[in-house]
Amino acid sequence: MAILCLTGIFAPTNNAVILTTDTHHHTLARCRLPDGFILKWRHSVEKQYWQEVYELDKDVLVLTKTYIQTFGAGVPSTGKTISAPEGYVGQLINQSTPQISWIVSTNMQGEILSDTHTLSLYKIVPEYSQIHISPEQLNFWQFYHIPSCLKQQRE
Repeated sequence: MAILCLTGIFAPTNNAVILTTDTHHHTLARCRLPDGFILKWRHSVEKQYWQEVYELDKDVLVLTKTYIQTFGAGVPSTGKTISAPEGYVGQLINQSTPQISWIVSTNMQGEILSDTHTLSLYKIVPEYSQIHISPEQLNFWQFYHIPSCLKQQRE
């Protein structure tokens, strides 16, 4: 019976979104994100905010919608227009990706948002750190021992 219990603790059971930060090929942090989150950043040329809404779907991340303050060169405009927060234009996207790699700097002000928290990555990681966000299958022990990324209250 004890073997069955231990096997259950270490058997893969939960899909989770994992964020890792790398600088010069060294992992700085590893933490769990909620199944749904928003990437927010300031566009380097137009200086306007963009938001991408992601949801975990089994072993992929789905970009469900985007919110953009302005449209300019290179901004995709093929998605269906949807309601958006004030000051933004919303588009329905529904595009899957196995992972996200994101370079964060103070210039782009990269943040991860949930319903209740904000993680201002640009304030806590070294300049031009690479952030990796990907789904992973975790066992019970891993799921509860990898800390949540979102500890800072949303401003």
